Amino acid sequence: MAADGVGPPGDARSDTADAGRDAEPADTRADSLPPDLRVPVPCTPPGPTYQVSASDVVDLMQTRCDGSRCHVGGFAAGLDMRREVFFDNTVGIPSNNSPLLRIHPGQPSRSFLYLKLTGQQAGAGRRMPSGGPYLGSAELSLVRRFIEDCAHEGAVAGAAVGP
Repeated sequence: MAADGVGPPGDARSDTADAGRDAEPADTRADSLPPDLRVPVPCTPPGPTYQVSASDVVDLMQTRCDGSRCHVGGFAAGLDMRREVFFDNTVGIPSNNSPLLRIHPGQPSRSFLYLKLTGQQAGAGRRMPSGGPYLGSAELSLVRRFIEDCAHEGAVAGAAVGP
């Protein structure tokens, strides 16, 4: 493994090996959460227009997650975040390492991807991107607002909310 904590291209390792390293008290661990967290609840964006463009979030993930070579072709934790499969592999999809959905539309606090990016993943591996540098507050806000807007694939900032 490289000094920056990122394995080489094609490294099929999973971050689950470090699952116990940052473990929280038992009552806050991801495995103690109710099983219904994998069921999406109906989502309505909070305003009449989208706050964030979906393409901006995908671009960020390409730069910070796919570009790190951890999620190219699904090597790390079975998650492939290439542009062409990003939505199919994240929105409403159960995490392999948590009782949460990877992205739970409308609910950042129930979205495993967001929790991994903020370091709040409660006993399920390391903060992402692995070894840093971590996303800054503006980048995290972009992801949070996108999820709050129901993580619509066609969302365009300022455009009227639609199906």
